[in-house]
Amino acid sequence: MLASVTVHDLPPTAGYLRDEHVRIRADLGLLTRPAEVERADADRERHEWAALLRSEGWLDQSADIATDEGLEAMLVALHRALAASPARLLGVSLPDAFGDRRAQNQPGTDQEYPNWRVPMTDSSGAPVLLDDCYAAPERVEHLVATVRPSVGRAKPLGL
Repeated sequence: MLASVTVHDLPPTAGYLRDEHVRIRADLGLLTRPAEVERADADRERHEWAALLRSEGWLDQSADIATDEGLEAMLVALHRALAASPARLLGVSLPDAFGDRRAQNQPGTDQEYPNWRVPMTDSSGAPVLLDDCYAAPERVEHLVATVRPSVGRAKPLGL
C-alpha cells in the first residue's frame, strides 16, 4: 500500500491548507455550492485535522495554523501521521518540501487552467529547478526525515 499526504489532483499541502483548491474552483466557476460554504467546509476540515494531529501528539498544542509557522508545523504533523500509517510505501511531494502552494493540475479543466505547465516554486514564489532540489537537499530531507523512522517497520509481504 502506498500513502501520501497529497496527490497530483490537489494543490500542494500548503496551498490546500490555505484553501487554494476552493479559490481555483471559484475562479474557474467550477463550484457547485457558494464559495463561502466551500471555504467554511475547508476551515472545518482544517481544524478537525489540527485537532486530530494535536490529540495524537503530532502537532504542538500551541501551533497557530493561521500563521506560516503553524502551516509548516501542520505540514510536518501530517507527515508524522503518514509515518504512523500501516502503508508499506510513503510518498513525499517535492512541492510540499519546497513550500509551493499552486496546483499543478485542476481536474475538470482542459483550456481553463494551465495543467502541468505550472512551474514548481518555493514558499516565496521563486521558481525551483531540478538542480535546486540537489543543491538544497535539506528542503527535501526535513519531510523525508519525518517519515523515515517508519520505513522498515512494515511486516514482510510474505511472498
